This record gives sequence, structure tokens and C-alpha cells, in this order.
Amino acid sequence: MSTSKAGRSRPHEGLADLVAEVVRSAASAPLSPADPIASVSALLLLDPRNQDHLNANVTVIVCDALSHPARETNANRWRNLRPTWVRPPTVGATTNGLTRLGVLRPTGKYVPSTDRHGKNLGKLVPVYRLDLKPLADNTKQAKR
Repeated sequence: MSTSKAGRSRPHEGLADLVAEVVRSAASAPLSPADPIASVSALLLLDPRNQDHLNANVTVIVCDALSHPARETNANRWRNLRPTWVRPPTVGATTNGLTRLGVLRPTGKYVPSTDRHGKNLGKLVPVYRLDLKPLADNTKQAKR
């Protein structure tokens, strides 16, 4: 992993491609008053001030999922792995972007949240399965 000018870690090349694809996906998604959460997520992902946060979130989420035998992950698993400087709103935006891209797929399973700081303790959080095939498919299409 390399380091940015600000001293924050940057993802390996493959993860950098994934980050770029999440941002491209957000940029191409239409903003809709009917889906305000997706619209706010897209705006957070597109804000250049959030690039280091997006890099950190994607790196932590993907690496955590890769460490699981079934490639599953959830917010409880990655919460304590995130750097402390990551802005909390970018976590949801990143998760939304990865889900819209098809890289995180909901498994239909839920686990109780262990988040004591965000007042979500005990609320159910979704379990996702990592699927890098959409990224490979998008890369192939881009080369055509």
C-alpha cells in the first residue's frame, strides 16, 4: 500500500481501480428526488474532498471480505478496521456505491450492530458477499 501526500494510505492498484469504478458508477447514476439516499451517497462519493475516505473505506471493506472464507462482510467487521479520520457519512455512501455497482451483494442475513457510538447498538445490519465480477465485466466493456 502506498501513502498519499497527507500521509494517508492509498489502495493497491486493483483496489484503486475499484475505487475509480465506484466513483464512475456514482457519477453516471441519475440523481432522483425519489431516491434521496442514493442521491446523497452519489454526491458524497463525487466530492473530491472525500477521495481519501472513499479509498480507505473500499480498502477496508474489500480486504475484510477477502479475509472471510465465504467473502462475507458487514459493518461490525469493518468498523474497527477503518482509520479514525474517515468521515462516518462516507462509510454509508461507499457501501451504497459498492452495492449499486454489484460488488457488495446482500446475502439476506442480518446481524445485530455492535456500534455504540452511532446509537445503532442492537439494530440489524446487513451481511454482504463480495463479488468482484461486476468490476471485471465493467473493465472488459471499457476496453471495447
